[in-house]
Amino acid sequence: MTTHIADFTIGIMIVFSALCMISALIAFEGSIAVLRLNRRRLINIIYSIFALDYMLVCLFFNQYVTSPDHDTALFWNRMLVFPASFYPSIMLHFAMILISKNERLMYNWLIPFIYLPSFLIGLVAVLGKSIQDVFHTPWGWENYSSPSNFWLNISFVVFILLCVGSFMLVLYRYKKPFSERKKKQLRPIMYSQLIGTIGWVLSLGLYYTGSGVLQSLVSNLAFLIIVTPLLIGVRVAIFKYHLMVLAPDRYAAELISGIDEPVFLLDMQGEVMFQNPCAGRLAKYAEIKEPYSICSLFHCGERMQKELEDMVHGNNTGSALHVTIKCLEKPRSSYVLQIQGVKNEIDEYIGAVCVATKEQTLEGFQERFGITPRETDVLYLSVAGFTNKEIARELNISIRTVEHHHENIYNKLGINNKLELHNISLKYRIISGKD
Repeated sequence: MTTHIADFTIGIMIVFSALCMISALIAFEGSIAVLRLNRRRLINIIYSIFALDYMLVCLFFNQYVTSPDHDTALFWNRMLVFPASFYPSIMLHFAMILISKNERLMYNWLIPFIYLPSFLIGLVAVLGKSIQDVFHTPWGWENYSSPSNFWLNISFVVFILLCVGSFMLVLYRYKKPFSERKKKQLRPIMYSQLIGTIGWVLSLGLYYTGSGVLQSLVSNLAFLIIVTPLLIGVRVAIFKYHLMVLAPDRYAAELISGIDEPVFLLDMQGEVMFQNPCAGRLAKYAEIKEPYSICSLFHCGERMQKELEDMVHGNNTGSALHVTIKCLEKPRSSYVLQIQGVKNEIDEYIGAVCVATKEQTLEGFQERFGITPRETDVLYLSVAGFTNKEIARELNISIRTVEHHHENIYNKLGINNKLELHNISLKYRIISGKD
């Protein structure tokens, strides 16, 4: 009988160790994979940190349950609890970015409030306030703490709230997706996160059963299924539905980087997801800091949004906009933005490539007629069909100032109305016939 118990104990230890190492390998592979997809995007970085944190937890957990003595077990327990306390917060952070329209956290001031509870819980655990000691069982070491321990109960409540909160966010966006593609991406994550949340609640809840087997053996097994399903679900979403793969891959990025004109890759809200070095220098010249939208660099707000919306509805696959760069205290140049839509594997528009070509004829036109940079802004918007009110809103000036600029332009060009303005713009090739 004793031999059978010993064999069973050894078997359980082997299973624990194997599950820990498999989970660590899955986490490490997932972390490296998303960074290879794109090292620039916040969602990829947060997920990579999340996976690496879980990898450390799995490795430390393996060392903990297989420790040869009490002091070693206590050391690895203290090493384990601090990173373990963070991944519910990282999970929530990841979910908040995942469900946002442009995959960026809308309110950056929330970040300290997301991570502060985990930091305090980890600190309390390291100091021995919530987990008071460790004891040995036939299947490895286990935490000791009284079910009535205040800090332990607070920790459990916070952890459960963070896990359930992240699941509810994903569920909400799944029910109200921005697109069919987003819904398909969220489906495997939602199901796998549900499994992980159940595992987390089960692992914590078993502390209150009073049963040694449930309190340690089953609880540890539940612990191992907390995050691993989520990692697998994200990998499915990446490979099947191209989650976190909007940015060009390495070879496309190298190709775009070699173009000696500013090239931007935009999402469908006009946010710049990738830029080549020329585009980066242009943004630096205009003193625009990342992340930014194309409309914060050029005067193209409503026109760009209309172009992107037309792409989404299938009314347009590409176009050209004549714009000027936004920089009030420096010489401004005019550009033609060549816009071409980018589709995914299910034929939905997910972004646009935008190439900014500098207007070569404009400088001669401005010099000949004495047109100022601000008057050029008004000219472009005017021939694009903007009303004086819309021009004033786009340039953040008054309607009377717009009217004054129009009077100056008409006097300098010797014309009387917008039709003549459009015709003379065509004559001097300031705009194309499509505008």
